[in-house]
Amino acid sequence: MDITILVFFHILFVNAIFIIIDYFILEKISKTTVSFLPIVIAGLASLFLGVYLTNHVIEFFFHDQWFGFNNGVVKKYLFVIGVLIFSACSIIIKLPFYILAAKHKNFGSGLKSTVISNLVTNIPIGLLYLLSNAFYSHPV
Repeated sequence: MDITILVFFHILFVNAIFIIIDYFILEKISKTTVSFLPIVIAGLASLFLGVYLTNHVIEFFFHDQWFGFNNGVVKKYLFVIGVLIFSACSIIIKLPFYILAAKHKNFGSGLKSTVISNLVTNIPIGLLYLLSNAFYSHPV
């Protein structure tokens, strides 16, 4: 599978679904009206900045690139490590936006909703990509 097609699919379709899920999780946890725009900005910022930061961490520590940006081939162990790093980056990036989106600006509900939404969204999509086996390196 071409990595470019996968990236566009994720940006347009999967990330849009995640933004909606994030909105409802924050609204449920904060028990207040939530502004939608900060959630959209958080979703896009965490996607682009999270991938950028994750790739640089993988390059620095493993001398390879996450998600096969260099040659279109992904090593499974790097993918899993990258998902964990991406999830941590995503929580850090989204947190201020979630606090801003909740009308009462509660740090606790922002942190809780950020962690829960990342678990709800990143685990299934990470497993889907991991199990798809379409773009991983295969032992010879």
